[in-house]
Amino acid sequence: MINLAHDALSSEEINDLSDAVANQIQDIWDYCRNEEGTGERVERLEALNTKLHALQAQRR
Repeated sequence: MINLAHDALSSEEINDLSDAVANQIQDIWDYCRNEEGTGERVERLEALNTKLHALQAQRR
């Protein structure tokens, strides 16, 4: 597990990372929908995005 220091990423960087993860999820659905393991990949990315959103909320 990665444990980032409190200010390791700025709010803007967290927002950019969250956007990138959301774009990756959409790309997977658009281009890899029928590949084996797609659902699991998306689930992991969605879990990551949920954590990023929680981190963003803490920063506000």
